[in-house]
Amino acid sequence: MNQSSNHFPNRNPVIEPMNPRAVLPFPPSFSSEK
Repeated sequence: MNQSSNHFPNRNPVIEPMNPRAVLPFPPSFSSEK
C-alpha cells in the first residue's frame, strides 16, 4: 500500500514519506533526546 500513499500524498499527509517522524512509533521528542 506504499505505492498508493506516494500517488496520493495530499490525501494521506500523515503517511507522507517526507515525514519519517510520522512513520516512527515514538514522537520526535524521544528521537531528539538520543
